[in-house]
Amino acid sequence: MAGERWPSVLPAPVVLGGMYWLWIPGYYALTVVLPWLLPIRAFGRLDRAAIGAGVVFMIVVMVVTTSDPSSPWRPLPVDDPALLSLRAAVAPWLNAVWFALTLAAATGVLARRVSANPDEQRGLGWLSIGIGLLALAILPLALATAWGVPVYGPVAPSLMLAAQGFFPTALLVVVLRQRLWGMEMAVRRTLVWGLLTGILIGSYTLGLLLLNQFVAPSSVLPEAMVTATLAAAFQPIRQWVQRHVDRLVHGESGRPLIRQVADRLRSA
Repeated sequence: MAGERWPSVLPAPVVLGGMYWLWIPGYYALTVVLPWLLPIRAFGRLDRAAIGAGVVFMIVVMVVTTSDPSSPWRPLPVDDPALLSLRAAVAPWLNAVWFALTLAAATGVLARRVSANPDEQRGLGWLSIGIGLLALAILPLALATAWGVPVYGPVAPSLMLAAQGFFPTALLVVVLRQRLWGMEMAVRRTLVWGLLTGILIGSYTLGLLLLNQFVAPSSVLPEAMVTATLAAAFQPIRQWVQRHVDRLVHGESGRPLIRQVADRLRSA
């Protein structure tokens, strides 16, 4: 493996371990934070408290996951007996807390649908069902880890797959029916910087791997050359990514969507 041949470039434990914990913030945020952000509105105390609880929960999950003493790739090594004992006491209850927060999120969406005006109710029923299905899929995990209740093997994965298939559809319904076009800017920026980060990291790694074939491993020349090249190419790469993301968001013309609509209305 490349990580074994060039451990300073691609440490094998870090590469293999990253796939076990890098997904945690985004995945858990879908169920314990995102539902409280929709629809766009002025947040009350309950909304802020729920979002804060979700963020704290995600931090706890990250700490517990990255400090697992049985894992060789843990980026957060914890050896203190008291901290390890605390981790062992907290870990079995994470799924139960996840279930409770997800169920609370589904209840919150349903309550907003009941109290909202007809325009703001659009799509919230779908969203509450989607989050409720996710809570139902988490329940077997909570029962097994927190209380030791035996769960038939395929039940939890099957429920999770079904819920994950419905949930994106529910989010799409909310976005379309609530006409949340203001999300366009956030989508563009996220795509641009996400793609740009991936391209730079991939180019840096690939450049080091190629140059290390011809330069002594102890030399700093490959790192210096690749860093200088990427620094010089950063702006052209960013412009190229921006053009393609704009085309993806706005269409082939690359003009702002509102201008396209105005031109079509004027011509009609």
